[in-house]
Amino acid sequence: MKKRGVKVNYIFQSGYQILNLIMPLITTPYISRRLQAEGIGAFSYTYSIICYLIIFSNLGINAYASRKVSVLQELPGKQKIFFWQIIGIKLINSIIPGIIYFLLVLFDIKYSLLFLSELFFWVSGFINITWFFSGMEDFQSTVRNNVIAKVIGIIMLFILVKDEGDTVVYALIMGGTIFLGDILQWRSLPEYIRKGRPQISEYKKHFKGGIKMLMPELASSVFTYGDKVMLGILMISTIQNGYYEQAQKVIILSQGVINSIATVMLPRIVHLYSKDDKAMISYYMNKTMHFLLIIAVPLSFGISGVAKDFVPWFFGSGYETVETLLYILSPIIFVHGVYYILGYQYLFGTNQEVRFTVYILVGAIVNTILNFGLIPVYGAVGACMASVISEVVISIVLLFNARQIINIRKMVKNGGKPLMSSIIMLLLLKQIEIRMDSTFISTFVQIIAGIIIYGIMMVLLKDSFVMNEMNRIYAAIVTYGFGRKD
Repeated sequence: MKKRGVKVNYIFQSGYQILNLIMPLITTPYISRRLQAEGIGAFSYTYSIICYLIIFSNLGINAYASRKVSVLQELPGKQKIFFWQIIGIKLINSIIPGIIYFLLVLFDIKYSLLFLSELFFWVSGFINITWFFSGMEDFQSTVRNNVIAKVIGIIMLFILVKDEGDTVVYALIMGGTIFLGDILQWRSLPEYIRKGRPQISEYKKHFKGGIKMLMPELASSVFTYGDKVMLGILMISTIQNGYYEQAQKVIILSQGVINSIATVMLPRIVHLYSKDDKAMISYYMNKTMHFLLIIAVPLSFGISGVAKDFVPWFFGSGYETVETLLYILSPIIFVHGVYYILGYQYLFGTNQEVRFTVYILVGAIVNTILNFGLIPVYGAVGACMASVISEVVISIVLLFNARQIINIRKMVKNGGKPLMSSIIMLLLLKQIEIRMDSTFISTFVQIIAGIIIYGIMMVLLKDSFVMNEMNRIYAAIVTYGFGRKD
């Protein structure tokens, strides 16, 4: 298959992330009212434990395999051998975590049924082959298959989830949706890889490659799942976990569009690194960081601007604490973007995963220590404070490490225009907040007004990235539109 360009891949990946944003906008108001904070918190706690078991089952193989596939893009024969080797390795690695999972089902009296209902998550952790399509820079297949699965999942949620007693049903549907997406992904595989069977040849070699990727993935999971597990252990009720889950859901959805560019760019960076093209790596990294500033800064300010009107109508009564959590977490959209691009895109892409591991471990240790001190006193608020502080620490270290590849002075200069535009946008959002009630209409007006005022300000300030893209769009319209003659 012809390899798609970065922009095409980004369009597919961003489109998928936007769809991931739209779908929870449809389901979350319904689910939050049906399951309530305690039901959502119970699911969040058990699901986070399952995710840790999946991480130990994969042992970093997914990230390692994706990078290896990128290098083997033009060697289909070797790709096939490698693919089935990875499947064999994942099968063996799943044995011990699988035993632990079934022990949880058998002996965790409080959550045994909920753990059992999350079986689809566990199986999907093994059969997921997104790593292969990512390495091939084919994001279209992944997007198409997951969209189909998610639409079916949404329909099932509205039909079957009725009240807090349906938390198990909710878990089954959520896991089943992911499982269906993975099964559909396998149907797209013959385009690249013919039938075969799992192999364990060169197990030791690939195992070592995966282990190198495990530590940063495991340390990163502290920010994604560790907080929820600690909330479940340190707090008597699951309600605080429910608040945290809902706030994190909004933040993670906002981060999705930003993470897309790093996901799309990783195979390209790997390919350039294999050719020792440092100049192009630096070019792409600086462009990516400029893009981050343009997108992440207004998103961070925007979350703070709409939180007060957004939370009451979106989540319903009983979720007032989520508003406070969003104020605390909003800066993490930009901070996490720095961490994800400089860590995942750059350090992973250039075989510096050991260095990345050290940086992430420092942040994970800071996060864990802060959680033990803050969660018992402040609950979900403490978990949010710990997350922001620890990710700021990691991002500062990563920026210092990348100072030779990233023009930090230029980055700071480029950040001035998005920052100024975002401040003006925030002031406008607060004026709308004062004059309108907390409804869907008020949030919709805030979002549209925010996008318009931010866009106008960026054009007036003549941001170089924005102006270049506008010139390209204009040139394309002239060439393919007005330039054509029938």
